[in-house]
Order: sequence, then C-alpha cells, then structure tokens
Amino acid sequence: MAWYTGMMHEARSVTSGYRLALSYNVIHTTTSLRPALSNTIQALDAIRRVLLAWRAGAGSSAPEKILCLLDHKYSNANLRGSVLKGSDAQRVAILDVLCKELGFRLGLASIEYHI
Repeated sequence: MAWYTGMMHEARSVTSGYRLALSYNVIHTTTSLRPALSNTIQALDAIRRVLLAWRAGAGSSAPEKILCLLDHKYSNANLRGSVLKGSDAQRVAILDVLCKELGFRLGLASIEYHI
C-alpha cells in the first residue's frame, strides 16, 4: 500500500499472518515544481485552446483572472509548487508549461468564501 499524506485510505484488520508497515517521507528540497506525470497532448491542446480563446476575446467582458481549484488542502505557509500533491502537481505542471508558452502568469493563492 502507498498513499500521499492527506489522502483517504483504509487498512483492514489482519485475520492471519503479519503486516509490516513502513512510513517515510520523500523530501523535495527545491522550490521548483515537483516532477509530474508526462503531459498528455490532448490535455495540453484543450487547455491551450481555452487560453488562446480567452486572450483573443479579451475586452471589457473578459475576466481578469481564471481560477482553477486544487484537490488537496494546503496551508498558507506551504502554498508553493514544490509541495503540490498528485493531480494538483500534474494540473499545475501543465498550466506552467502553457502559461510560459503563451505569455500568461501563473500563481497559487488561498481563498476563503463566506456567505
């Protein structure tokens, strides 16, 4: 069994034999994005089309920012590309490539919404 910290997991009772549990941390020591799965051409092309359409339609009705929600919760002190997990790391890696290619800026932020 393997999982990221913060992910839901389940360990069932041992009914016979033994279970060995090993716990360790893999430490990423740079501030750059973590290595992620390879970018799929289809995902890159789809997001590229959205960003290009947004830029082409820029005007008074175009939003100033686009938000993309992440799946995991991160503390404000830990909100940087190098600590993103799983699908969040993949999503931001794809956006990072496209933003650099198309001249957009990419940032991470924490928001709270109260009604």
